[in-house]
Amino acid sequence: MRMRQMQFGRNKDETYIEKGSGGTAMKKETPEQQLKLLCRLIIRERDNWNYINENGCNDPFWPDGCNMNLTRNHIIAYKRDIAELCEENGMPLPEEYFLKILPEVDDNYMANLK
Repeated sequence: MRMRQMQFGRNKDETYIEKGSGGTAMKKETPEQQLKLLCRLIIRERDNWNYINENGCNDPFWPDGCNMNLTRNHIIAYKRDIAELCEENGMPLPEEYFLKILPEVDDNYMANLK
């Protein structure tokens, strides 16, 4: 069973928005809500990296390694955004921030499916 992916992006004032199926942005979120979203995104990207590592992906144009490194870069960017958000709002860093960054892999890596 395939789950529907949510779209995430930044709006004009650099806050994260979650888009529903209609593509409309939700109302402006508080810093706490933004932090919770960024933490969920880190967990989602880690799960995605692990899935690609074990099962490969169906991207016909890029090797699994490129997609894994892209996912890794998303995690790094979300951690940077968390650090900035917490510093600006005097919030402590969440535990997701301290999760180990997944290793960079060779761009030509392909999952070994057995």
